Amino acid sequence: MIYKMDDKLLRLFVENVPTLCWMADNEGEIFWFNKRWHAYCGTDNEQMANGGWRAVHDPDILPEIMKAWAKAFEARTSFELTMPLKGADGLFRPFLTQVEPACDDEGHVVGWIGVHTDITAQQTVESLLQSAKGQLLAVNSYREAILGQLAEGVIITDPEGRILFVNDAANKLHGVAKLNIEPNEYAEAYSLFTEDGEPHPSETLPLTRAVLYDETVIGARWLIRRSDGSEILAIGNAQPVYAEQGTKIGAVLTIHDDTHRYATEKALAEALLTKEALLYEVNHRVKNSLQIVTSLLTLQSRNS
Repeated sequence: MIYKMDDKLLRLFVENVPTLCWMADNEGEIFWFNKRWHAYCGTDNEQMANGGWRAVHDPDILPEIMKAWAKAFEARTSFELTMPLKGADGLFRPFLTQVEPACDDEGHVVGWIGVHTDITAQQTVESLLQSAKGQLLAVNSYREAILGQLAEGVIITDPEGRILFVNDAANKLHGVAKLNIEPNEYAEAYSLFTEDGEPHPSETLPLTRAVLYDETVIGARWLIRRSDGSEILAIGNAQPVYAEQGTKIGAVLTIHDDTHRYATEKALAEALLTKEALLYEVNHRVKNSLQIVTSLLTLQSRNS
């Protein structure tokens, strides 16, 4: 069935548009509001006539509205503005207002139509998101402040292993704090070597194993060669980090300088080996001396 768009049918459709609407003539005088406008504002045509519509606008915002409307009317162009409208309950709610000129076939403006869309829910969500973002930034700042003051080095990655955070202690150990480094670049970017002094394969580093293979690594050791040529023996632990729902959100590496302790242990071990060697030598010499003394005593006894 094909409908002929007569005035009655057109009015029926316009009256049931799911937004607040109005129409103005080519002089800018509003002569019609739809049912949704009156339902929201709690008004009727008589109350809105002769500029009565100004009563549903915030008086503090009304001058801005009138200025925008006058500018659009003069230029014969559309305009868009977010403005509060007062409802039948006396509360102002935000609406996105869009005003368009209606033109005839020759392009002459014969009237205007305004459409108001309630964006209360949208602004509420945006406000909540902004609040959540602010809280997240505060939490992150608090977290970074705490991690930054730890004596132990801390490095944190995203789920793909890109380095997101390096605290001051880790920076001091490495001499650098490079971010956005991926797992295959760890060893080169941070000058990491095996305990034997060979270039460390990135795929076997603790942080790589944690972020790519979901391993928890405890007590791993490797060398850090700094730009001044000095070397540090690092010892560290790494593990993947998961959100409450089980999704991996990254990995964390904690490290500290084990150079002095290792050197002390090594020196002690060498000293113990030296002591054992000396004791062996002393015992060997004492044993030889005893054998000599015993032999002399035996000889003396025979001669007697």
